[in-house]
Amino acid sequence: MPGVRTLGIDLSASPKKTAACLIEWDGTVSVDTPLLGLEDADLLYLMGQADWVGIDAPFGWPMDFLDAVLSWSESGAWPDTERSHLRYRETDRFVQRVARLPLSVSSDRIAVTAMRCASLLSALGEQRAGTAGRIDRAGGDQVVEVYPGAALPLWSDEAADVRLDPQGYKGSGATKRREALVEVLLRAAPWLTLDEPTRALCVASDDALDALLSSLVARAAALRLTMKPQTMEQAGRSEVEGWIHVPELGSLGALPNEAEPVVLPR
Repeated sequence: MPGVRTLGIDLSASPKKTAACLIEWDGTVSVDTPLLGLEDADLLYLMGQADWVGIDAPFGWPMDFLDAVLSWSESGAWPDTERSHLRYRETDRFVQRVARLPLSVSSDRIAVTAMRCASLLSALGEQRAGTAGRIDRAGGDQVVEVYPGAALPLWSDEAADVRLDPQGYKGSGATKRREALVEVLLRAAPWLTLDEPTRALCVASDDALDALLSSLVARAAALRLTMKPQTMEQAGRSEVEGWIHVPELGSLGALPNEAEPVVLPR
């Protein structure tokens, strides 16, 4: 019987910058070499092979922003809403408090990626039986929004001199920084074995590295080791805005735990 499979997707507006990494958890941890340059059809196929999926992209827009745009479109009136509430979701503010502030889905370039994500989630909902065409944006359908840049500091262990610093590992000029980050990650998670092609690709490409990290966060979500909404308002807004699943502090070592959650049939 196959183990639980987690898929991490580093989504971009363009297929060229989109990567995915599949990990099988079956007593051992088997990491497939990340795939790059993925079209929507590729991603939908891979999601069909996984039990849990972590996507590094916003699952929705701030409710106050949606209301403001609708008001402006219908009546020409722009509401007197605090600008930060137009820019950031409830989950963004929560993640800022526990780790770092995500990009604004309403006012940064990541909005284009979010449009692609919405299209993917819509197609996945139609592909899966019993979801009525809608994927739960809070993660109830085992598809979770993730943010590797927030997961890294939460998996740091200062006492063990393990500092997973998310600063400066993006871009073509950050190869040395990614190499150091991968080395620290493997020291922090000795159960995680990367073959040479996978390790080299994660050093060469921040997209590949983020796909790997997203798959690890998907595993944390599968084991219920990610932070959930803390208030009724957060829970309510997460149904529209989405909810970023950041791992519990220090949970990295628990990921190979053999106690498996219930998973959806493939």
